[in-house]
Amino acid sequence: METNQIIIFSICLIAAFILFKVLKSILKILIPIIIILLGSYYLYNSLNNIDFVDGVSNLYCSDESYNEAKCECISSYVINELSSSKTELEIESLRTDPVLGLNEISKILYSNKDEISDCLEGKGEEILSIDKIINDFKAMITK
Repeated sequence: METNQIIIFSICLIAAFILFKVLKSILKILIPIIIILLGSYYLYNSLNNIDFVDGVSNLYCSDESYNEAKCECISSYVINELSSSKTELEIESLRTDPVLGLNEISKILYSNKDEISDCLEGKGEEILSIDKIINDFKAMITK
């Protein structure tokens, strides 16, 4: 080996050693933070017990917020669409994941907005925009 190669090799070893020490100290801090964040997220989800599918029904069909037209034309329609287009396992995953549930409900509402509007109009209810309905579902999640 030439002298230049030995010097470059020594510098690379020293740089690798320093990089290893720096990364080791960063990971000592970062890994516990990640574990705490994941644990907090799991705890939050398990304590919240958000059942998104039942929440859809409760939004317009519960005793305190009962509205016959919205219950029939929106909540019942969405639940019927979910049960006819999804398997029980998929519905179970929607129950526990509000983001996935809201995404699926948005798809159903946007693809069937004419039927929902016709139903609301036929019942004498004001026609709500799909965005307003989705905002109601978002508000249900954050309660």
